[in-house]
Amino acid sequence: MRVTAVLLLLPPCSGCRSAVARQAAHMYEVLAAALGFRFESYAVACMGALFKAMVITVQVVSEAAEAAAKGILRHCHAPKLVPCVCDIMTGDKNAKLRQHCSALLVQIVAEWEPLEYQRHIDVVEAALTAAVQDAMGETRSAGRVAFAAYAANMPDRANALLRRMDSGLQQKLTTAVAQYAAGTSLSRAATAPAMAQPSRPTSGRPMRTTLSSRGSVADADCMGPPAAKP
Repeated sequence: MRVTAVLLLLPPCSGCRSAVARQAAHMYEVLAAALGFRFESYAVACMGALFKAMVITVQVVSEAAEAAAKGILRHCHAPKLVPCVCDIMTGDKNAKLRQHCSALLVQIVAEWEPLEYQRHIDVVEAALTAAVQDAMGETRSAGRVAFAAYAANMPDRANALLRRMDSGLQQKLTTAVAQYAAGTSLSRAATAPAMAQPSRPTSGRPMRTTLSSRGSVADADCMGPPAAKP
């Protein structure tokens, strides 16, 4: 039943009717979330249909296809999906499709464990090299982010790959790696639990009543003003 459902979804996703195509693309993500790694058997065929939908001139269809592809990569870390994305980055002539796949490449190297794409490590590095030198600026920008994420997870291989590039590109990628590392550190600091602040010692005098900017009582003490000293 699941196989039949997936196969029935394939044609409309690459069709031109936007409403049907968007719903079909969304169903791919729903199936991937429900089946997890068991979706691997269908993932390659689904990604192929989504790639066809990404190059459609109707923006809502291409965006829905990219979102569905990201959903599949999020829920199904199937190694055979890696060359599907990387081969487009290195050999496809469609600039728009390469741009979509550069975002997928970022997701693979940033969210997957290195062991999950270790089998295709050479293909990944070839895709990174192609992305950072692409003719489109947005693809190059995504390629630099992907390289920075790759360097965070595979520093030795990333350094070796960096040395094979020209000096101008090395400088840009080094900057991207530093910015990515700084952003990751800030993100971790923001999500870390705040340390409990030590309570301030109270004096012997009662606290005065204070009002917030909205006129409500804040840290008020009901004893009134302090008594006069004798």
